[in-house]
Amino acid sequence: MWSIHTAMRNLVAWLISLGGAVLVVEATTQLAKRRIVLRSGDVRKVMHTLTGLIFMGTWPNYPTSGRWVAASVPALMSLRFAGEACQGKGVTPPDEAVRAHSSPSC
Repeated sequence: MWSIHTAMRNLVAWLISLGGAVLVVEATTQLAKRRIVLRSGDVRKVMHTLTGLIFMGTWPNYPTSGRWVAASVPALMSLRFAGEACQGKGVTPPDEAVRAHSSPSC
């Protein structure tokens, strides 16, 4: 069982990791919408690089027992992109995020 201190460390690290990842994804989407970054491939590279650095930077803040909490951040972001993929494949109408994060072959 976790102590209060361990649970709070997990929560703070998780909020920073997830908040940073969402912030990067939203910022890159806005760059693509405003055509500051012209190609969606560039947007995806910037997004993956920055979210990876955020995750690596926050990894030491998780206690050893928090590895599943830490793993939930990329899992949640993957679910978000899976939803975007459904939009891009015609399951639901595509939005700007799908266009910004799609590879040219989609």
